[in-house]
Amino acid sequence: MPKIFWYFTLIIIGTIMIIFTGFKKKKPDMFSFFVFVTGLSWGLELLILLVLNAYEYKPGILSDPVAENILGHLIANTALWSSTAILVMYFQLSAPWLCFISVSFMFIEELFLKVDAYDHNWWKTYMTGIGVFLFMWAMKKWYSKFYGNGYKLMRIITIWIIEWLMITATTSTLILFGKLFFMSTGAKTSIGRV
Repeated sequence: MPKIFWYFTLIIIGTIMIIFTGFKKKKPDMFSFFVFVTGLSWGLELLILLVLNAYEYKPGILSDPVAENILGHLIANTALWSSTAILVMYFQLSAPWLCFISVSFMFIEELFLKVDAYDHNWWKTYMTGIGVFLFMWAMKKWYSKFYGNGYKLMRIITIWIIEWLMITATTSTLILFGKLFFMSTGAKTSIGRV
C-alpha cells in the first residue's frame, strides 16, 4: 500500500472532525480559528521538524526528502492537529478527553512508524503525547480567554498568526512544488518563477 494512503486517512479524520464540530456548534468564527491553529502548529512544527530535525515525514510521492517533510507536515498539521484543536476549543473538552486525544495521536504515530510513513531521528513517541496534551490544553484556554475577557493582545496575536499563515502558505506551496525559487547573488536577492 502506498505511504500517501496513510496521510489521506489523516485528511479524512480531520475532515470528519471539522464537519462534526461545524454541524454541532455552528460558529461563524470557526474558519478563522482553524487558520489560527494551523498557523500556530506550522510555526511550532517548523522549529521541531526543520530546525531541530526531530523526525521525518515520508509520504512517498516526492523525490526530495525536504519536500517530503514539508508535504507530510502540511498534511499532518493542517488536517489532524488543527481539526482536533478546533474540536477541543469549541467543545472545551476536559483533561481526560485531552489524555485520550494524546494517546490517540501516539497510536497514530506508532502506526506511521510501523508502515514506514514516518521516522524518528531523536524524537520519542511520548514527546508527541505530551506535546498534544499541552497544545490542546493551550488552545482550549486560548479560546475561552479570547471570548471570556477579550484581551486585546490575544486578539492581535490571533490576527497576526492568521495573516502570517495566509502570506506564507502560498509561498511554501509554490516552493514545495518547484514553482518558485530564491536566488541570491551577493547583496541582491531575486525571486523567480519556474
